[in-house]
Amino acid sequence: MLPMPLDGLNDTRNERMKHYKYGGSTAQRTMACPSWVSQAEGIPQSPASSFAETGTRLHDQMERLLNGDIEEGLWETNDQDEIGLLDEALAGWDKLCALYGVADYWVEQTFELNADTGGTADVVAKCADGRTLIVDWKFGQGLAVEAEGNVQALFYAMISEGKKHGYAAGDALTVVIIQPIPSRGDVATLKTWDVPADVYTAFKRQYIAAQKSTGLSAGSHCRWCPAAATCPEKTGETLRAMTMDPAKLTTLAAALELADDVTAWAKQVKETAHAQLELGNAVDGWKLVSKRGVRKWANPQAAEQAVRDLFVASRRLRVGDITETAFMSAPKLEKVCKAKGVDFGQLSAYVNKTSSGTTLARTSDPREETLSAAALQRAVGSLT
Repeated sequence: MLPMPLDGLNDTRNERMKHYKYGGSTAQRTMACPSWVSQAEGIPQSPASSFAETGTRLHDQMERLLNGDIEEGLWETNDQDEIGLLDEALAGWDKLCALYGVADYWVEQTFELNADTGGTADVVAKCADGRTLIVDWKFGQGLAVEAEGNVQALFYAMISEGKKHGYAAGDALTVVIIQPIPSRGDVATLKTWDVPADVYTAFKRQYIAAQKSTGLSAGSHCRWCPAAATCPEKTGETLRAMTMDPAKLTTLAAALELADDVTAWAKQVKETAHAQLELGNAVDGWKLVSKRGVRKWANPQAAEQAVRDLFVASRRLRVGDITETAFMSAPKLEKVCKAKGVDFGQLSAYVNKTSSGTTLARTSDPREETLSAAALQRAVGSLT
């Protein structure tokens, strides 16, 4: 691994607190649908998912390592899966440094194009030959992110152009994605794209033009848009799909294209409604209720001993009936007991039934409404 950045540390944590209307993660959406920002105004921000929180935590570990705040191999986490991802990401970084001859680098650099447009690049690196590398850590384990054509990285190059530790116009530019996905042996951790000069110039022109224009357009860029659930372009797309005859062969191909988009949109509508209710915001006609409780052993060791004492010792069940690779879960063992004519009810003291979270339901649903943590906090606050 390279030593400390030659130009010293640059703590941009306070700068990164600023929220820009136009950022790197939304650059593709801005170019495809310029009016998404105005559509999203006034919509409360949904809480970060556990996946996003994990990604942020791993980004922070890479930042601390490259800035010399922690030593190589001494990650500040005990989660073995996270350690594996960090080790693989570091190996990708070392490989990058060797391939391109990295001479210096700066971590978590925040740049602005204007008051509404800016963002923070994970790493900006300079090579011995003057080439600039825009490096983006990706720790998501779902969709593999490609370097070639990566609009987010081009955005960071654009907003950093001409600034300290940024991209110098006319220099060679390379986009770098470091994304460890151990479960995908066919996906490389390190991916690079040497950006042709005309491609970068065309991107700048198109992005700036899009930011000055208006208009809505539906497409794959809608997936994470906060306004998708209420966007007239998406609702109009749904209405078009509903008026198409699914049995009409001449429009079947077009209907199939719409079907995927509408299905994804419907899922997003429910996710948005659930998130807003979790924030304590009212959604007319809907509420949160607890999911069906899942039965689990309160104390697996004690429960297993009780099963052995009650049923195995009396030969009503065999050891093979109550174990797989380990002691069976409560629901599975109940099925075994039912098939064998054994009274599972004798184990009720060893079983807990807890909900795994909340789900959407209409207000007419007989189940009791569950207050989210945010809604409960508001209610308590109104009493004080």
